[in-house]
Amino acid sequence: MIYSPNLTDDLEIPILDDIEYAGYTLVTQPSLSHAPDQIPVETTLTIVADGFSKELNGILYKDVIHTSVDIRYPAEEFASNKTFDFYFAKGIGIIEIDEANNGLLTSTLTLVHQ
Repeated sequence: MIYSPNLTDDLEIPILDDIEYAGYTLVTQPSLSHAPDQIPVETTLTIVADGFSKELNGILYKDVIHTSVDIRYPAEEFASNKTFDFYFAKGIGIIEIDEANNGLLTSTLTLVHQ
């Protein structure tokens, strides 16, 4: 589930389908039935790449899957508003999340080992 105060409510949005491969796309229209303004959105999950290695904070992760979720508002002619990029390492889970607004990176969260 993705939560963003800018979206005014919790959205249940798929962020990974680990039985699919790079190039897979899924379009959803999650319900905002609990949102005060009930503005509908359309989301697109894309598996960007899979089976690659990625180094984060000095650690090399293997068998990584990169997915991207675009969140658009139909009222704005499906202009992309938010994009979340997720990086999953097999056997570990999410190792990085990037958030962008209209193509500009606004935040990055990475897994840190201590």
